[in-house]
Amino acid sequence: MAVDSSITSIMDLNNPVFRAYLFYSSVLVLKVLLRVDLIGRQRFKKRIFISPEDTGPEDTGPEDTGAKWGKEDPDIERCRRAHLNDLENILIFFVAAWVFMCTNPEPWFAHALFLTYTVSRIAHTVVYAVVVVPQPALAIAWFVGWVITIYMAAQGGGGEEERREEEEEEEEERRRRRREGEGGGEGRGGIQN
Repeated sequence: MAVDSSITSIMDLNNPVFRAYLFYSSVLVLKVLLRVDLIGRQRFKKRIFISPEDTGPEDTGPEDTGAKWGKEDPDIERCRRAHLNDLENILIFFVAAWVFMCTNPEPWFAHALFLTYTVSRIAHTVVYAVVVVPQPALAIAWFVGWVITIYMAAQGGGGEEERREEEEEEEEERRRRRREGEGGGEGRGGIQN
């Protein structure tokens, strides 16, 4: 059976892999956006802001509001580093997952990879910035997502040639069946028209 690997068939909402890609990509986008909220909450809780103008109105000054500015708070920096790690890894996942999707993977397998990656990134945030857990929890959460991204990117790099060979074999099989059907009742040694 030939596989339709055109971009329109891949981006079709009837394609379960594309639907899974959209769903898990949306979850990851929301996760990144909510991560910014966690940084903001830390800043307001500790009253430490990134720049002097964020500390309060100019006429009162930071002394009057109790707010400070700077980058030295370890809790705020931990949240910022977790956010930067998300930006570095999730954007690459979007590309690798798209490339992987173009290889027409089995829907259950693509769904499992997308789900596992998403859970690993959520776990990474939790153990890095929400409830700080000692290593190796952080490393494991990061490593799982990294391996999945590498796997999907590698599949995309080598899948096209393999798929083309399968399609050529299937086409050759169809031609062989047509030739056998044209031979009528004369069998394999019969004269072909």
